[in-house]
Amino acid sequence: MRSFKQKLMLRTSATLTLAVTLAVLSSSIIHYKRTKSAIKGKLISLASACAMQIDVDEHEKLRTSEDMSSDYYKKSISILNNILRNDPTIRYIYTLRPIEGIRGQAGYEFVLDGASAENPPSADNSDYSKLGDRYDRLSNAALSALRTGKATAEDKEKLDAWGWTISGYAPLKDKEGKVIGILGVDMAAKDLKETLNAVLMIAATSIILATILGILLANQIIGFLTEPLGQLRGAAERIRKGDLSTPIRNRVQDEFGLVFSVFNKMMASITRSRQTLLDKAKMDSELAIAASVQKQLFHWEQVDKKNIMIGHYIQMVDGTGGDWAHYHLAKERFLYMVCADVIGHGVPSAIVASAVAGCFETLKFEMESAPGIYDLEDILKRIQQVVLMAGRGSFPMTMFLLVVDLADGVVKYTSSAHPAARILSEGTDKRQIRRLTTRSDFIGYDSFTMPKISEVKLKQNDYIVMFTDGLYERLDTNGRYFGLGRLDRILSKTKKETAQELCHEILEEIVKSTLNHKIDDDTSIVVLKFLYPMNEPASGSATIVNFDASIDDSIDDSI
Repeated sequence: MRSFKQKLMLRTSATLTLAVTLAVLSSSIIHYKRTKSAIKGKLISLASACAMQIDVDEHEKLRTSEDMSSDYYKKSISILNNILRNDPTIRYIYTLRPIEGIRGQAGYEFVLDGASAENPPSADNSDYSKLGDRYDRLSNAALSALRTGKATAEDKEKLDAWGWTISGYAPLKDKEGKVIGILGVDMAAKDLKETLNAVLMIAATSIILATILGILLANQIIGFLTEPLGQLRGAAERIRKGDLSTPIRNRVQDEFGLVFSVFNKMMASITRSRQTLLDKAKMDSELAIAASVQKQLFHWEQVDKKNIMIGHYIQMVDGTGGDWAHYHLAKERFLYMVCADVIGHGVPSAIVASAVAGCFETLKFEMESAPGIYDLEDILKRIQQVVLMAGRGSFPMTMFLLVVDLADGVVKYTSSAHPAARILSEGTDKRQIRRLTTRSDFIGYDSFTMPKISEVKLKQNDYIVMFTDGLYERLDTNGRYFGLGRLDRILSKTKKETAQELCHEILEEIVKSTLNHKIDDDTSIVVLKFLYPMNEPASGSATIVNFDASIDDSIDDSI
């Protein structure tokens, strides 16, 4: 048992020491980097501000030692020296420019030098570079400012005869924007060195304190690890009887830990298996109930009118879903059509869709008794109340609703955030497309506002195509969304004549371009073909409408 205690103490102490040390080091390093970044930013700003004080034209006239007695030279030196006096952290401010031809080599020469606040420029000041003094080698940051024309600063501090410094540089540009030299600012790096020393000191202190704390904590933990073997025997007996309500606390991989690990894995496996079976049974039951409800409410009625054709298709991802489409012929004259999509999938969306379908079924009786076209606004109000109640504001719905007066072909329609229905008309080489665009808020929110009711008139042999977003939001073979643009191109090129055939043709063309023929969202489509108004004689023999809503096996299999 002694070896177990020793290992636990060592691991606990080492872990705590490492965690505390890493936390302290990380915090200190971040502080050090922020301090360094602030100093670099100050250097760049100061160098840029000082460079703006330099009259570049006058600066270029300073060429010989005699020019050091000029008014501009004295004035410039005074400005730089005043800056040094006002900020004790700045050690030097100076200007350099490149020269050519010095003993056949390129180099640089000093022009202005503010020296330092403690030792201003004078003949006796050895820490002072006079006009024309040679400087053979620039740092990378200084060369960058000279070549790119952008102010910059050193990444690292440097040590010279005057101590630790860090420098910043700003370009000097003439009127044409050409860089003729640089202005340098050297700042004492005392703060950076002190920050670095503090990091090292804090790290050393934290390691010592963390080690002591780890030892003390390890001793406390060990006091709780002397459980008798009888506790293990009692736990095994409870598990044998099927009692999984008392888990055993897991340990490290030692004499006890290996046995406890086996018990924990066994309990977890049994618990997961039991819960999986319960969840599956519950889900199967819910899906069966939802599917049964939708099957009862989502029936398609028989419409027997010689001047129209209707085709439709609906496919749910999970057997149940939030898509819903329906139509109803009232008083042998007014054809109501609706296409809706509840946001989401599965049982919750299916419940909302089923509630809306039930609402629409009750509205049919009022449609039959209405003196004319039943008010679309009233239908929307009823459905808004149902969606808000069933979805509790978490499952809103989009919907496109219209009614066609079969006597004259006038269509009243409205949309609530749903994809616009399309009207297809006969053309010379392809069908012409009109989009019925009128939109508002999603149905099912407290803030729902009533959308606009619009009107359009159908011509002979016009089609109305209504659909949900699952039709065009599939991924194509390139992994991109199919999109409404390509859907419209397919609609314009359709050749089939009956409504159901046209519905099949649209689906077949989309399936050909769908990645792995995979469907990720519920899909619905309803097609109405308007042959001619009832108030006008048919141009040809009447066509008996076939309302078989099934889809070819090839389409179902591919989708």
